[in-house]
Amino acid sequence: MGFYVNYAENAFMWTICTDNDYLKAVLDSQVLGEDDEETKKLRNKREEVEGVIRAEFGDAPSIRYGGSYKKRTMIRESYDLDLLCYFGREDTTGGGTLEEIYKNVQQALANNFSVEPKRSAIRLWSIDHATDFSVDVVPGRFASDSKDDVYLHQTGGGKKHFKTNPEKHVIHVRDSGHRDVISLTKLWRVRFNLSVKTFVLELAVIGALDGFREKSIRARLTQVLAEFRDNIYALKVEDPANPTGNDLSELWSYVVRTALSDTAELYLARKIPMFLTDLVL
Repeated sequence: MGFYVNYAENAFMWTICTDNDYLKAVLDSQVLGEDDEETKKLRNKREEVEGVIRAEFGDAPSIRYGGSYKKRTMIRESYDLDLLCYFGREDTTGGGTLEEIYKNVQQALANNFSVEPKRSAIRLWSIDHATDFSVDVVPGRFASDSKDDVYLHQTGGGKKHFKTNPEKHVIHVRDSGHRDVISLTKLWRVRFNLSVKTFVLELAVIGALDGFREKSIRARLTQVLAEFRDNIYALKVEDPANPTGNDLSELWSYVVRTALSDTAELYLARKIPMFLTDLVL
């Protein structure tokens, strides 16, 4: 059992605590509650963005929350809000093809925001591009009338579109039993500036804990980092909604995995502090 002096998560108090106490304190400091100002601003921004989309496309698209907000793994230090904007299977209001839907939604948003195209999303900034609103709009089309699977346009990569199911992603992460460790690993990624996509990191954490029975945060986080250090190249990440049709290998590249492995090794050897704020006693 390790002991820590935690001096930065609470600027007004020095505390000496066990591993689990320390990790719980770090986690608590990162939780964004429904009544926190950051969350309220995101919800207000969602209303603004939805209003812009509705003004252009009416009631045609289904607009809903996705990503870390829906999965309950959002952390205070680095967060964004995914807004899913999906048109019906045969609805051409947004465009005839997935690429047209993506570009038309982007153009509608560009009337009120500065837009930054991403792989399958559209990042929103203030019109002068000075303020990042931490909102990603993800346009797409439902694959069927049941409105579960969706097709998304993809800029870059081998294919121009892919099929997935964001609701299955939410369930896979939210109900994994490891949201606490996922959130801490996301914080670890942020503080060490590791370039790995959130969804891929979530899948890697869940995979690293497959079959692991210990319950404490310390044990599970240590297991994740040990798997990153020792077995990162054998650790598979697959889209739980489309494991054979949605290739994530470009996002789970050798470079990404090596960076995770090297950083995990340094921490487990206690050559660097876990979150750049703790002193090991």
